[in-house]
Amino acid sequence: MVKRMRYLFIVCLVLATGIAQACPQINMGVEGHRKAAQLADKVRAYLKSNNVRVALLGRAGSDAPEKRFVKKIGIWNYTHAGLIYRNHPDGEWTVVHLRNICGEESGVFAESLLSFYLDNPHEYRTVVAVPTAALQDNIESLVIEQDIAAAYRDKSIYSSISYPYSLERQNSNEYILDLLSAALAQMNNKTATNRRTAKEYFLSSAYRDEFPAEILKVGFIELLGASIGLGPDNATLDDHTPSERAAGNFQFVAVGSLIQFIDNLGLLEATEEFALDDIRKARDTIIIEE
Repeated sequence: MVKRMRYLFIVCLVLATGIAQACPQINMGVEGHRKAAQLADKVRAYLKSNNVRVALLGRAGSDAPEKRFVKKIGIWNYTHAGLIYRNHPDGEWTVVHLRNICGEESGVFAESLLSFYLDNPHEYRTVVAVPTAALQDNIESLVIEQDIAAAYRDKSIYSSISYPYSLERQNSNEYILDLLSAALAQMNNKTATNRRTAKEYFLSSAYRDEFPAEILKVGFIELLGASIGLGPDNATLDDHTPSERAAGNFQFVAVGSLIQFIDNLGLLEATEEFALDDIRKARDTIIIEE
């Protein structure tokens, strides 16, 4: 009976919120490949025409911003971020990002721009945020010259709504925040060669005050389920403060948080959004739950 209740709770949470993620195998069909390629082409042309070497990308992985985000920082209602590099050794225009593999497991991936949009997005739209040349230089130095992108994962345990101010958990966007913190440290002649030192620098510097965490609303029934261990495997509330758990409002890193953070520091050169005429999910995508 308990197993059945847990299964029903997780299924309802997945269908209702888009926060929970199972461990699906996603098979993109012809339409999905075509749409991903069209969106990638728009981004690639923009990067090339503006001579960009490093930029932040955001994609619309789910409808969580409309259903869950409280602050909705700026206009950037995107759920997943990556950093794209022109000079990455794996190939021109390579996206480096942290991705949830299954449950609490995650990994740092270096993928093509096309692959970044071949993950069954909720909508075929994206944002490109271009940092200043100085910040681009330092991000590029860490990832390409020093080859320490994986260090900012640092064997962390994945949670899709991880608390931004601790090392206990990490989501995909917090990974980008940690890497940005390391780049900022390097710009100020400090050293942060792993997640712990990057997070320590962020928390002890004035940069923390410039960071706008998004607020995620979690309902009473979901809080109750989480309190008795019935929540999804890839999202936990344990790393958040008691006051957040009491209120049901949880700080976390969204794509908008990252863009606004860079802008607040005066290190944002430009932003541009791209969308297909038909932004809807590809109809021939097949998802096999494992």
